[in-house]
Amino acid sequence: MARLLLVAFVLLIIQLFLQRLAMCLMSFSSRLFHLLLSRCNRVVRRRLRTPKDLLLVDSTTISVGKSRLPWALFHGQRAGIKLHVALDATTEQPVQVIETIGTVHDEPIGEKLQTRIISL
Repeated sequence: MARLLLVAFVLLIIQLFLQRLAMCLMSFSSRLFHLLLSRCNRVVRRRLRTPKDLLLVDSTTISVGKSRLPWALFHGQRAGIKLHVALDATTEQPVQVIETIGTVHDEPIGEKLQTRIISL
């Protein structure tokens, strides 16, 4: 009886390991495909006809008095934070939100928002 339980336990562990390995391989292959696709020129990408997801990126600055957010000085006696939002156009759902202080420029954050892994 104990040997049967031990064999069942070992088989369960092996099954869980194989499932986790399959998930890791899928994630790796997806990232590899995305990397290879990003290295292709426009002609090759158009020939592959991969689906293109439209990602909307916007930022909004919220300013308040200096005493409310002393760590986020914005302009003079004002303090502020900036919310950078990436929105999926097909589902109209936010994909990612990054919060920064109000003086941070949009370009480096926008690049972070647009680099998301496409799940296949």
